[in-house]
Amino acid sequence: MAAAGLLAGAVPGALAELVLTAAGEGGGVSPLPFAAAARATGAGAVAAVRVPPEGARAPVLGGFGLVASAVLLTLAADGPPGRWTLTACLVPLGAGLGAALAASLRGAGAGAALYGLSLCPPAILTGQLIVLSLQAGRWQRTLPDTAAQQFAALAAGYRLWLVTAGLLTVALAVAAGRRMPSGPGSRAVAGGGER
Repeated sequence: MAAAGLLAGAVPGALAELVLTAAGEGGGVSPLPFAAAARATGAGAVAAVRVPPEGARAPVLGGFGLVASAVLLTLAADGPPGRWTLTACLVPLGAGLGAALAASLRGAGAGAALYGLSLCPPAILTGQLIVLSLQAGRWQRTLPDTAAQQFAALAAGYRLWLVTAGLLTVALAVAAGRRMPSGPGSRAVAGGGER
C-alpha cells in the first residue's frame, strides 16, 4: 500500500501536468492512457489472484518489476509525452501495482488489510509533496520565461522524482520479498500461528 500510494498518485499525476504544460492554454490530456492503465490494474490483480497461494511471492515481485519498467520507460521518454507514450508508461505501472497489491493482500486478515489501507493516503501525500517540491526547486533555480523553459524545469524535477521512485520501488520490492512466505510450509506455519 505504501508503494501504491507513493507511485500511483505522483507518477501519473505529474506526468499529466507535464502534458498540460506542453499543450499550453486550451490543450488537454487524453483520458485514454489513464483508462487503459486502470484496466491494466484490474487485469494485474485478477492475474495475481489466479496464482496458487504458495506462489504469492512471484506476482508481488513481478508487479514491482513492472512498476520499475514503467519508471524506466517514463525516464526514457524524450520531450512532451504523447498519447502512446503515456499509455506505454502507465499501463505497466497499473498492471504492476494491481498484481503486487492483490497478491500481497490475498492472505491478509481484516486487521492487516485495514492497516495496509491506512498507509496509502499518507504515502499519496508524501509522493505528491516530493515530486512537487522537486519541480518547484527546479522552477526557482531556473526562473523560466517561455513555455519551453517552463516544461524543461518541470520535466527536470519530474525526472529526479522518477529516479527517486525507482530507488524506492527496488527498496520496497526487497522488503516485500523478504517478508512474504516462500512456500507452503512457511505459509502453514504462519497460518498455525494465527490460530
